[in-house]
Amino acid sequence: LNSELDQKNMLNMFSDSLVPNELNRFEYDPNLIADFEYDKNFRRTTLKFNCYVTSILHFGATDDMKKLLNENFVEQYPFVQITYSKIKSIEYELLKLAHFCDFDDIVVAYAYVFFEKLIFKVFKFFGIIKKPNRKLIAGAALLIAAKITDFGTVRVSKVVEVG
Repeated sequence: LNSELDQKNMLNMFSDSLVPNELNRFEYDPNLIADFEYDKNFRRTTLKFNCYVTSILHFGATDDMKKLLNENFVEQYPFVQITYSKIKSIEYELLKLAHFCDFDDIVVAYAYVFFEKLIFKVFKFFGIIKKPNRKLIAGAALLIAAKITDFGTVRVSKVVEVG
Protein backbone atom coordinates (compact mmCIF):
# COMPACT_ATOMS: atom_id res chain seq x y z
CA LEU A 1 0.00 0.00 0.00
CA ASN A 2 2.80 2.40 0.86
CA SER A 3 4.57 1.79 -2.45
CA GLU A 4 1.31 2.42 -4.33
CA LEU A 5 0.96 5.78 -2.60
CA ASP A 6 4.57 6.60 -3.44
CA GLN A 7 3.95 5.76 -7.10
CA LYS A 8 0.84 7.93 -7.18
CA ASN A 9 2.74 10.79 -5.58
CA MET A 10 5.52 10.38 -8.13
CA LEU A 11 3.02 10.43 -10.98
CA ASN A 12 1.43 13.56 -9.60
CA MET A 13 4.77 15.22 -9.01
CA PHE A 14 6.35 14.32 -12.35
CA SER A 15 3.88 14.66 -15.16
CA ASP A 16 4.48 13.77 -18.76
CA SER A 17 2.87 17.01 -19.83
CA LEU A 18 4.69 20.22 -20.59
CA VAL A 19 1.68 22.31 -19.64
CA PRO A 20 2.79 24.77 -16.96
CA ASN A 21 0.83 25.29 -13.74
CA GLU A 22 -1.45 22.28 -14.33
CA LEU A 23 0.68 19.21 -13.84
CA ASN A 24 4.14 20.68 -13.52
CA ARG A 25 3.90 22.18 -10.08
CA PHE A 26 7.18 24.04 -10.13
CA GLU A 27 6.77 27.79 -9.82
CA TYR A 28 9.66 29.66 -11.45
CA ASP A 29 11.82 31.65 -9.06
CA PRO A 30 14.34 33.94 -10.77
CA ASN A 31 16.70 33.77 -7.80
CA LEU A 32 16.66 30.00 -7.37
CA ILE A 33 19.81 29.25 -9.34
CA ALA A 34 21.52 32.56 -8.59
CA ASP A 35 21.12 32.27 -4.82
CA PHE A 36 21.41 28.50 -4.44
CA GLU A 37 24.93 28.70 -3.04
CA TYR A 38 23.97 31.39 -0.55
CA ASP A 39 20.85 29.60 0.67
CA LYS A 40 23.04 26.79 1.96
CA ASN A 41 24.98 27.86 5.04
CA PHE A 42 27.68 25.22 4.76
CA ARG A 43 30.35 27.85 4.03
CA ARG A 44 29.50 30.25 6.81
CA THR A 45 29.22 30.18 10.57
CA THR A 46 27.30 32.99 12.24
CA LEU A 47 28.24 33.87 15.79
CA LYS A 48 25.84 35.99 17.84
CA PHE A 49 27.24 37.87 20.80
CA ASN A 50 25.65 40.40 23.14
CA CYS A 51 26.75 43.48 21.23
CA TYR A 52 27.37 42.25 17.71
CA VAL A 53 26.94 39.48 15.18
CA THR A 54 29.79 38.15 13.08
CA SER A 55 30.12 35.61 10.28
CA ILE A 56 33.07 33.37 9.59
CA LEU A 57 33.49 32.22 6.01
CA HIS A 58 35.10 28.80 5.79
CA PHE A 59 37.88 28.14 3.36
CA GLY A 60 37.45 25.06 1.25
CA ALA A 61 39.17 23.67 -1.78
CA THR A 62 37.38 24.64 -4.96
CA ASP A 63 36.82 21.06 -6.06
CA ASP A 64 35.39 20.09 -2.67
CA MET A 65 33.02 23.06 -2.64
CA LYS A 66 31.94 22.34 -6.19
CA LYS A 67 31.26 18.70 -5.33
CA LEU A 68 29.32 19.69 -2.20
CA LEU A 69 27.23 22.24 -4.11
CA ASN A 70 26.42 19.71 -6.82
CA GLU A 71 25.45 17.09 -4.22
CA ASN A 72 23.17 19.55 -2.42
CA PHE A 73 21.59 20.58 -5.72
CA VAL A 74 20.91 16.96 -6.72
CA GLU A 75 19.51 16.26 -3.27
CA GLN A 76 17.13 19.19 -3.50
CA TYR A 77 16.18 18.69 -7.18
CA PRO A 78 16.57 14.97 -8.02
CA PHE A 79 14.68 15.24 -11.32
CA VAL A 80 17.15 17.74 -12.81
CA GLN A 81 19.59 15.89 -15.05
CA ILE A 82 22.30 18.57 -15.03
CA THR A 83 24.64 19.65 -12.24
CA TYR A 84 24.64 23.06 -10.61
CA SER A 85 28.20 23.80 -11.73
CA LYS A 86 27.33 22.92 -15.33
CA ILE A 87 24.32 25.27 -15.20
CA LYS A 88 26.58 28.10 -14.04
CA SER A 89 29.16 27.20 -16.70
CA ILE A 90 26.59 27.26 -19.49
CA GLU A 91 25.19 30.57 -18.26
CA TYR A 92 28.71 32.01 -18.34
CA GLU A 93 29.16 30.76 -21.92
CA LEU A 94 25.84 32.40 -22.85
CA LEU A 95 27.10 35.67 -21.40
CA LYS A 96 30.38 35.47 -23.36
CA LEU A 97 28.52 34.68 -26.59
CA ALA A 98 26.07 37.53 -26.04
CA HIS A 99 28.90 40.01 -25.45
CA PHE A 100 30.69 38.73 -28.55
CA CYS A 101 27.53 39.35 -30.58
CA ASP A 102 27.02 42.81 -29.03
CA PHE A 103 23.70 41.94 -27.43
CA ASP A 104 22.21 43.94 -24.61
CA ASP A 105 22.06 42.57 -21.10
CA ILE A 106 18.31 42.10 -21.43
CA VAL A 107 18.93 39.42 -24.09
CA VAL A 108 21.14 37.51 -21.65
CA ALA A 109 18.52 37.88 -18.92
CA TYR A 110 15.80 36.47 -21.18
CA ALA A 111 18.08 33.61 -22.25
CA TYR A 112 18.81 32.76 -18.60
CA VAL A 113 15.11 32.72 -17.78
CA PHE A 114 14.24 30.49 -20.75
CA PHE A 115 17.11 28.12 -19.97
CA GLU A 116 16.32 27.92 -16.24
CA LYS A 117 12.64 27.30 -16.90
CA LEU A 118 13.56 24.40 -19.16
CA ILE A 119 15.93 23.01 -16.54
CA PHE A 120 13.05 22.53 -14.14
CA LYS A 121 10.51 21.28 -16.67
CA VAL A 122 9.71 17.63 -16.14
CA PHE A 123 8.92 15.19 -18.93
CA LYS A 124 8.26 11.52 -18.15
CA PHE A 125 9.98 11.48 -14.76
CA PHE A 126 13.13 13.20 -16.03
CA GLY A 127 14.23 16.71 -16.84
CA ILE A 128 14.19 17.86 -20.44
CA ILE A 129 17.81 18.99 -20.39
CA LYS A 130 20.37 16.21 -20.45
CA LYS A 131 24.07 16.01 -21.24
CA PRO A 132 23.74 15.59 -25.03
CA ASN A 133 21.37 18.53 -25.53
CA ARG A 134 22.22 21.07 -22.83
CA LYS A 135 24.31 23.39 -25.02
CA LEU A 136 21.84 23.16 -27.89
CA ILE A 137 18.99 24.19 -25.61
CA ALA A 138 21.05 27.04 -24.15
CA GLY A 139 21.86 28.24 -27.66
CA ALA A 140 18.21 28.03 -28.64
CA ALA A 141 17.29 30.02 -25.53
CA LEU A 142 19.77 32.74 -26.52
CA LEU A 143 18.50 32.75 -30.10
CA ILE A 144 14.88 33.07 -28.98
CA ALA A 145 15.81 35.84 -26.55
CA ALA A 146 17.68 37.66 -29.32
CA LYS A 147 14.73 37.33 -31.70
CA ILE A 148 12.31 38.65 -29.08
CA THR A 149 14.40 41.72 -28.29
CA ASP A 150 15.80 42.36 -31.78
CA PHE A 151 13.67 45.03 -33.43
CA GLY A 152 14.66 45.11 -37.07
CA THR A 153 18.43 44.79 -36.78
CA VAL A 154 20.44 41.95 -38.25
CA ARG A 155 22.43 41.01 -35.13
CA VAL A 156 20.55 37.71 -34.76
CA SER A 157 22.24 36.29 -37.84
CA LYS A 158 25.57 36.76 -36.05
CA VAL A 159 24.46 34.27 -33.38
CA VAL A 160 23.65 31.67 -36.02
CA GLU A 161 27.03 32.20 -37.71
CA VAL A 162 28.97 31.98 -34.43
CA GLY A 163 27.06 28.92 -33.18
